[in-house]
Amino acid sequence: MGLEITEQGEIVIYTFIDSADVYVEQWAESIETLFKDTPAMQPLYVMVDVSSPDVEFTALARQKSAEIFPRYRNHRGRVAFVFSGVTAPYYARIFFAGLGILNFEVEFFDSREAGLAWLEGA
Repeated sequence: MGLEITEQGEIVIYTFIDSADVYVEQWAESIETLFKDTPAMQPLYVMVDVSSPDVEFTALARQKSAEIFPRYRNHRGRVAFVFSGVTAPYYARIFFAGLGILNFEVEFFDSREAGLAWLEGA
């Protein structure tokens, strides 16, 4: 399977093993449902781990992110992205800055441990 969805306390963790379109679609459907089912004032805590060497920020992933995150810009909470490369967080920051103002915080990490510590410290 190319996408694992787990929970650690209040944190929903999406771990990509493969970035094929089918897994991006599964992630998009799941995270959209999470946003829809959570009242805007209730904080969400989400980790998206794309650190596997077989995972890329594909055109479909960019499209789905650009559709979903701004739609729920009034939600609160934190979203942590975990990358393996040094340049990926740089480009992700630029991408998310282009989405406009979001009420939830988005941060980028090079390890799951650092991302989880940030999410748990909220």
